[in-house]
Amino acid sequence: MDPAACEPCLREDLVEGTLQSEGGAAYPVLRGIPRMLDDSYLALVEGLPADWVKQHRCPAVSRPSEFESVQIRTVKAFAEEWQYFSENLSDYGPIAQCYFDLLSPKQLAGATLDAGCGMGRWAHHVAGQGDVLIAVDLSASVEVAARTLEGLPNTHVVQGDLHVLPFRPETFDLIYSLGVLHHLPVPEQGLRALAKHLRPDGYLLAYFYYALDNRPRYFRYILPVVTALRLVISRLPHPLARQVCFAIALFVYWPLIQFGNLLRALGFEQAARQVPLHEFYTGKPFRILFNDSVDRFATSLEFRFSRAAIHDMFSKAGLCETRFSDTVPFWKVAAKRQPAPVPPQ
Repeated sequence: MDPAACEPCLREDLVEGTLQSEGGAAYPVLRGIPRMLDDSYLALVEGLPADWVKQHRCPAVSRPSEFESVQIRTVKAFAEEWQYFSENLSDYGPIAQCYFDLLSPKQLAGATLDAGCGMGRWAHHVAGQGDVLIAVDLSASVEVAARTLEGLPNTHVVQGDLHVLPFRPETFDLIYSLGVLHHLPVPEQGLRALAKHLRPDGYLLAYFYYALDNRPRYFRYILPVVTALRLVISRLPHPLARQVCFAIALFVYWPLIQFGNLLRALGFEQAARQVPLHEFYTGKPFRILFNDSVDRFATSLEFRFSRAAIHDMFSKAGLCETRFSDTVPFWKVAAKRQPAPVPPQ
């Protein structure tokens, strides 16, 4: 795929058809969404006619690589999640403010990329604050994102791989990727791919699952048990996995939150903050507990990062002035792409 060749095509409001640069690869457009995908990922496009593949692509004769297979398995799980949890809840607004607390309105004012948009809930919060917002996801959740963003000005949804984005380098003033990079086969590789699409002095905002490095030791004792449970649940058929996650939300998340609330009511504020799950989820509806339980336990691949590891990863990706938020959830981090060197006079 030639990103420079694809960018002009994405400015067109094509609802159904095919995008193809002169002498380049062809990409389908279905239901108003450009599907900028290589052969291995075309099977992720819902409703793609078989004759389109025969006409515009060589039918795949080799199996996907291990890297591609891992991505496909992961995004299929998320597609099922967001097709089930497709409602854009009003409760997402305050949560979005929490995720974007490291950015000023000025930093949201330019060209923005949502890398791994899911059902579009964070893009819906950001839309209208900048010049243009493009929401990209590899999974079929782009169908839900398109409905979430329908009617919002200067927003576009693209089905694509964030490792091979169909845009020129240095296109965006802001790229955010919330809860995505830690589900990639090689998170560092995904981060580097995003960073090169930032303009000099542009900002990247990300959220990573944390390594519990700022929590009491007993949190880290619990993590291996939770991880083992996730590996079992994520291998179940998705409807069954969702039912198990409902039970976890009901019999684990909700009681822990209520226990924290009880401690807080008794005046033990600091003790309440150390109850797992309480600090972030208190006051949130059960639907969000259920959704996040699915998000946490129905996905086979995840990585966790300490502050130090994130700082090092950002530095290697050419990002500087790295800042962390000290509010839940951890870790939210923002950094700036290093400015272009000033040529000698």
